[in-house]
Amino acid sequence: MQINISRRQMLSQTVLGFGLLLLARGSLFAQSARRILSSVLAHDTQRPQFHFMPPSDWMNDPNGPIYFKGNYHMFYQYNPNMLQGWGPFAWGHAISTDMVHWKHLPVAIMPTKNGPDALGCWTGTAIVKDGSVYIVYTGISETDVGKGTVTIAIGDRPKVYCKESQCVAVSSDDLLLNWSKSAEALIDTTPDTAKRSGFRDPSWWKQGDVWYMTLGSGLSAPSKLAQLLLYRSSDFKRWEFVKVLTDSAQTLDLPSIAGYPEDNMWECPEFFPLGTKHVLICSTGGKNHWTSGIFNSVTLTFTPEKKGVIDYGCYYAAKTQLDSLGNRIIWGWIQERRPPEMYNDAGWAGVMSLPRILELNNQGELITRVSPEVNKLRKNSVSLDINQNEEKRSHQIRSLLVKNCSAEIKCFIKKTNEAFSFSIRGSVLGSDYKGHSKKIGSELWITFTYDPVYPDKIKINDKMLSLGEGIHDHLEFSVYVDGSVIEAFVNECVAFTKRVYFDAAKTPYTGIHYTGKTMNIIALDMWELDAITQNRLTD
Repeated sequence: MQINISRRQMLSQTVLGFGLLLLARGSLFAQSARRILSSVLAHDTQRPQFHFMPPSDWMNDPNGPIYFKGNYHMFYQYNPNMLQGWGPFAWGHAISTDMVHWKHLPVAIMPTKNGPDALGCWTGTAIVKDGSVYIVYTGISETDVGKGTVTIAIGDRPKVYCKESQCVAVSSDDLLLNWSKSAEALIDTTPDTAKRSGFRDPSWWKQGDVWYMTLGSGLSAPSKLAQLLLYRSSDFKRWEFVKVLTDSAQTLDLPSIAGYPEDNMWECPEFFPLGTKHVLICSTGGKNHWTSGIFNSVTLTFTPEKKGVIDYGCYYAAKTQLDSLGNRIIWGWIQERRPPEMYNDAGWAGVMSLPRILELNNQGELITRVSPEVNKLRKNSVSLDINQNEEKRSHQIRSLLVKNCSAEIKCFIKKTNEAFSFSIRGSVLGSDYKGHSKKIGSELWITFTYDPVYPDKIKINDKMLSLGEGIHDHLEFSVYVDGSVIEAFVNECVAFTKRVYFDAAKTPYTGIHYTGKTMNIIALDMWELDAITQNRLTD
């Protein structure tokens, strides 16, 4: 059974264990890590080996990823004390020199009693200013009945009205271990008296001498428009509302439903330059969407031109950053698709995606590929010998296996008037009567199907997806299998993240299955990918 818990549902779950979040950061994190036996996690074959995740407990949105003084900093929505309910979230923290190998640091930001973030430090963005890192994030606090922009449950109170304010925290030390939070919110209230269905997830940038900030919001019935609100400041302290930069009607009719029918807004919006254009990304309707177009920095107007979906699978709440080379990197929260009782028993929930580089192609469409930093994990490669006849190719494909369900597969297939399917499977090995290894069973994980009747589409499992407007004479498949996580890419313009909960003890190998003319396969390579730690705890 698959379970899809939306970000909006998260907010409506019971908030428990508030007092635990008021413990010192270091002891809180250590207590969390001890609560689940590391030996249990180390042998949990559902737990990924080369994706980032906390040592245990719950993680969701990536928050404020940033490169600072030689280190990549990953912050994330973290509940270090429980899995069953939704607590007043803190910001977990880890660092890396390559976006692949991570070291955990103490929790960075926690709720402040009686402060504007008393009920949670929600999603936000980091930026470097005057040699320090500033984080702006959404704080949640209780307000009067009927007021506010979001409701949550606390203990036995099923509906608590909360206001969303934009807060700031600053750190100047090299590892960003010590944070100073302002006692007052940067932006305390919504810009008008309209009934709004959200007011959160700030993102900011500097243009000339002026700072700009966007916020996700939406109007309640009857309009039900999602909106991107634009603010500006010349001193980083006083922020004025400028305008609605765009909304779901103007921006090529992007969806506006974040998770629930009453939640009409864009979550985690970001607006940034990419190549010669600007890109808006947002999370809504259970997916991450993008729109590219032209931004007039003088009139502050955005003219959308193209739109699409960043990832068609269980990938949500994406955030971006610049890497050390200036590439735009996007991270996403890989959600669970198993019942809560299962991940409660496991002691962990939520995975961070691999780092993906964003670019625009010649058609103005967003394309993504996994950062080449991940390539350093490759080992024990196997490849198809293309200098063989059809029969020998078919036999060789069936024998290609990578152990440990920790693999990368790359396959290039020529587009012809012949249909084909390409599947990734978990495989079981046995022996024939001569003692030679052979497959004795398999479990289907993900299938790509090409039908020449639809030359501009690819079918992934049961979803028919567009390959974009570009002309391609071949299809390139890149698939990463890591425990219960699969990240798949087709021609860099289609991404699909899937959770597969299998017993790796029974299906300990990653294999493939191909139907069609093998002579159309240009290249097929598979690697085992090294774990980033010896105990599945990241580090």
